[in-house]
Amino acid sequence: FPKPDPSAAYTMLEIGVQSGGSTRTWKQYYGPSLTYVGVDINPGSKRSHSPEEKIFIEIGSQTNVGFLQRLCQRYGPFDMIVDDGGHTPEMISVSVATLLPDSACLRPKGVYIVEDTHALVKWPEREMYQDIVGKAFVGMHHFWMGRSKRARVLNWTTHIAQMVLVDSMIVYHK
Repeated sequence: FPKPDPSAAYTMLEIGVQSGGSTRTWKQYYGPSLTYVGVDINPGSKRSHSPEEKIFIEIGSQTNVGFLQRLCQRYGPFDMIVDDGGHTPEMISVSVATLLPDSACLRPKGVYIVEDTHALVKWPEREMYQDIVGKAFVGMHHFWMGRSKRARVLNWTTHIAQMVLVDSMIVYHK
């Protein structure tokens, strides 16, 4: 994770708040300069909402493109996005394709992290897993391809400067 700079403001979006435990962990790690925005489909997650501490919890789905775009308009751009949400290929594909390429959502040089990727291999839609990993790798290298091949690259993947695979995690650097 990016190292905290106490003198710099930092904004992050976390998809998947659940009980709110990570909310406090992120706040401790980055300190009072962090603006934390959490998203969950469970209205009970609002219990972590604390605007005076710059902790904002929004209720909505990571598959709702309009909802994600409104989050970016209201709170973005983010320095880091952590996807710890539904862990399905469809959910991850929609949120990464919406948030990563849009500079109103993820700043240039921002970091997009997908957690619990081990859960993806159990889904029948394994080809979406290939989009998230394999096609991301190809898209990251799009400038080496001829124009005729660019059309086969997923748009969001052309915004990746670096991709790091760690056990159960993918880290995209914009």
